[in-house]
Amino acid sequence: MKNKSLLNSALGAISLYLIVYFIGINLMRAQSQQPNFNIELLANVDEYTRGRYSSIYGYIDTTGKEYAIIGTDKGVAIYSLEDPRKPKAITLIQASSTWIEMKTWKNYIYATLGSGNEGILIINMQHAPDRITWNYVKLPVEIDSVPDVIVRCFTSWIDKKGVLYLCGCNVNNGAVVMYDLNPDPESPRYLGAIRSGYTNDVFTRGDTLWNSDIFEGKVSIIDVKNKTAPILLNTIPTSSKYAHSCWLSDDGKYLFTCDEVPNANIDAYKVSNLNKIERLDFFTPAATRGTGVIPHHLHYDKGFLKTAFFTDGVKIIDASHPTNLVEVGSYDTYLEEYSGINGVSSIFPYFPSGILIASDMQTGLWVLKPTHQKACFLEGLITDANDNKPIGEVKVQILAPQINSEFSKTSGNYATGLAQSGVYQVVFYKEGYFPDTSSVTLENGKVTLLDVKLRPDGFITGLKDVVELPVALKASPNPFTQTLRLEYSWRKKAQTAELRVYDLFGRIVERHTMKAGDGNIQVGLELPRGQYWVQVVSAKGNSKALSIVKQH
Repeated sequence: MKNKSLLNSALGAISLYLIVYFIGINLMRAQSQQPNFNIELLANVDEYTRGRYSSIYGYIDTTGKEYAIIGTDKGVAIYSLEDPRKPKAITLIQASSTWIEMKTWKNYIYATLGSGNEGILIINMQHAPDRITWNYVKLPVEIDSVPDVIVRCFTSWIDKKGVLYLCGCNVNNGAVVMYDLNPDPESPRYLGAIRSGYTNDVFTRGDTLWNSDIFEGKVSIIDVKNKTAPILLNTIPTSSKYAHSCWLSDDGKYLFTCDEVPNANIDAYKVSNLNKIERLDFFTPAATRGTGVIPHHLHYDKGFLKTAFFTDGVKIIDASHPTNLVEVGSYDTYLEEYSGINGVSSIFPYFPSGILIASDMQTGLWVLKPTHQKACFLEGLITDANDNKPIGEVKVQILAPQINSEFSKTSGNYATGLAQSGVYQVVFYKEGYFPDTSSVTLENGKVTLLDVKLRPDGFITGLKDVVELPVALKASPNPFTQTLRLEYSWRKKAQTAELRVYDLFGRIVERHTMKAGDGNIQVGLELPRGQYWVQVVSAKGNSKALSIVKQH
């Protein structure tokens, strides 16, 4: 009776899992993206509808007024965000480039142009919005005692000390060159260069530079205290080997990286000890996982990762537990079905007002207001009910409106979560085991622990010292409409067994005698439509159970 009770419970879980699975598949076909949540649209301005937009950044003047700066294929457009619901165009500074990125320092905007030969665009915002001046500067540089001049760069970074780091320039193989903005912000002074491969982007904190070596697929950690003699401290190979950008947590203990390739992760690394760097977790949007979505830029902001995911739009991830990255906000600006280099290319999340701006490559400036909701974390250990060994690759799905799906590690540990608190059913599933469903209460900002024991799907689960028969079963077609052909291979001579078909209540609905060797059996002719389980049973043991489905 005990075993039958366990069986019925497990089979009920299987039914629930299948319902969830097919509902999930239909939802994924009906929509290519998680519905927007926890991010409010304030405004969208698309003045250059026949053009193409690139990066975006923010500027805050000495009075606290906020501005959006966006790259277009016509130049650099500046908008006042004094009324964030009605952005006001201030000026367009002409520039000829397919890609423009901006950074700010004091009263200045520094724009890098990825194509052309005009140099660095320096914009003086001291008297904005009434008067804005600008000029192009071709900065001198000396690499290996050979003088040269910078006419274009792809990206830049400016640290708190006023050091400008230029990346992807026409000199130094595209590696970083450094300038001091303090003596004259409109005429930066050359400090030195990092001799490495092409650099796509950098992040600095103090005297440490985190270098995204995109074509080498790694982040290089470099001591730049002495700008004339940088020292390589260590490197971090990123998971998709195409390191595009990175950002440190506020406490400097964790680094988050982004690879600009389809289906790539945002990865979390523990970097408090540079000699013992550890990858902790990774994030991909569950709603579009495996569809080719590309992450592009990320920013760390008070425990949250605010990210540009191209065709998935803006994502907010609770990164307060770097071992469990959970999506807590989403806004999609790109509603087409296909992916690629389209949609949101970059964001700026650091305005004092709390608004966030994004650049959509097709539709321009988006002004958004995020709600910073802490995640509800669910974590635990999954083990085998028979031998207590950890089970990896178990699918963990919380039955909730927010699309979610994670897998346990080889250690058996899993980590997942949601944005919205509440009471939920959680399904744990892996082939070869009965699924398990558990009820759990999730709370925002809290970690809920739930350990699970999964029972192997042999129908004699719970009995000790039972041998698993080495029988290979193949069902075709599956699902089937009339009969199903079960091919088997059993390399044991002079043995017989019984092939049984069970319904979801554990009842035997069909049985066939079979002999050791290779053969096939037709089953299912008299069965009504539904799901069934097939198993080979003998005096020596049982095979693993195989799921079959009969349709109309």
